[in-house]
Amino acid sequence: MNGVSSLGGAHLSLGRPLIDIARQEGMTDGTVFVIGGVFPPDDSVYLKENGFDAVFTPGATRDEIVHTLEALVAEKSLKRL
Repeated sequence: MNGVSSLGGAHLSLGRPLIDIARQEGMTDGTVFVIGGVFPPDDSVYLKENGFDAVFTPGATRDEIVHTLEALVAEKSLKRL
């Protein structure tokens, strides 16, 4: 699993290249990609469309994050079998 925290406003300019490199390296099938930070809600849609499995904003609860991560890891693990 890989996580990225973006508090400096570079989530769009750095997020897509990160996913693109992971695709080139064949890492996306078995790896969960999540990003969290402070950014506009519309950017969350863009980030998910471009390959992030989950996007967490400051309002995300610990339980929501843990549940989401557990589900995503289980889902990706099943795909690898």
